Amino acid sequence: GYILRFEYTVRTGFHVHCYFLFNGDKNLEDITLAQGIGKLWNKVTQGQGTSYICNMKKDSYRHCAIGMVHYADTENWGICIKPLITFAKPHSCLILPI
Repeated sequence: GYILRFEYTVRTGFHVHCYFLFNGDKNLEDITLAQGIGKLWNKVTQGQGTSYICNMKKDSYRHCAIGMVHYADTENWGICIKPLITFAKPHSCLILPI
């Protein structure tokens, strides 16, 4: 699955924040997946887009919500939910039908 939030700031212009969710039984290399998504984004934007891969800096987060989370690991699921609450605040997101 995925969650996208489109934003505009004077400093960065238009940009997208993304969360991607993968089945851990089939996808084990989160950084490799993120790099592939970044390359695809660069292609879609015809070289005008950039990407920042949070997965490459997991150690810098006090409460890391990145990487594999086992379905029974309730502590880490709680950590994963916190950024999503901020991510989905109504005043800061645009919900587009798919």
